[in-house]
Amino acid sequence: MSVRNPDLFKRLLNDNTMLFDKLVPFLDKHYAFKDWLYAWERFNLPMLREMSAGFKVSQYLGKVTLLIYSFGSNENDFDIHEFPILHTWRVLGKLPVSIITGKPTRRHLDFQAKYPDLVSIRTTIGLVDANVDSMSQDCMMNLHSYFTTPYCLIIQDDGFPLQDTLGRYLGKWDYIGAPNVQDSFRQHIADIFLRDGLNGGFCLRSRRYCKAVTWNWRVWGRLWASWRSRSSHDFKSEDFLYVCMTRINPFTRLRYRVPGAKIAREFAFYDLLGAWRVPSLTALPFGVHGQSTIWQYRQVMRDFGYDLTTPFQELS
Repeated sequence: MSVRNPDLFKRLLNDNTMLFDKLVPFLDKHYAFKDWLYAWERFNLPMLREMSAGFKVSQYLGKVTLLIYSFGSNENDFDIHEFPILHTWRVLGKLPVSIITGKPTRRHLDFQAKYPDLVSIRTTIGLVDANVDSMSQDCMMNLHSYFTTPYCLIIQDDGFPLQDTLGRYLGKWDYIGAPNVQDSFRQHIADIFLRDGLNGGFCLRSRRYCKAVTWNWRVWGRLWASWRSRSSHDFKSEDFLYVCMTRINPFTRLRYRVPGAKIAREFAFYDLLGAWRVPSLTALPFGVHGQSTIWQYRQVMRDFGYDLTTPFQELS
């Protein structure tokens, strides 16, 4: 089938993110956003390192551990993981960090040596370089073993805090991340029938919830993964959290506190490759997630008081 107007075709697909991702998996703009973000992080990393000497100890010390998966074999890949760690320290104050990797590189070890009281390296054999599916499965099985505090905050190269409002969510929710439902009538229906989904890439999870996920994965995971492999080619941890934990085992929805999309949007905003409208943001969220989110909504975040160019240098 030929497409006479490919730009219009992509815009139509953009209204349905699932079709957009499945039918155009190597979308040029997605990789352009990714390349820009990584260049921006690497460019500003030296300045952030210099600032880190003045970072204060976080008020959430003893309550929250930062978790980040860093499993690239190239040592320079750690640049894009060191940045969100230092940036999160800048916003929230210094917190313990667990770096989860398949094989530590020299950069991992050097960073741990620089902050021996804050940084721990957790090695797991299940991670495969640049394989997100292996990370998702490790989240299901082992996440609870990587921290001992009541909560963990998962950060990524494209997911980190914008302001210090973390206290609003501690003790109130067991799991919260950016909603995967657009701010629309569909969102309200999803909330009513508990069929909304929250993204696990940048999220806050209680340890008791992580332990429950592991238990459910051991019971249901093999059957669910087998069904998932027949229905699509990828594996996402948040899919299991909602397909299994809130439907196959609905008791977890009663025992563990998970908010609807409206509240979750106050925690983090994720634009799903441009599928969301700017007006759906009414205030600066706690954090941001997604390469395209950071690029496309720079001015919106400035209007809410967060400016990428302060103190960082913006790349055009």
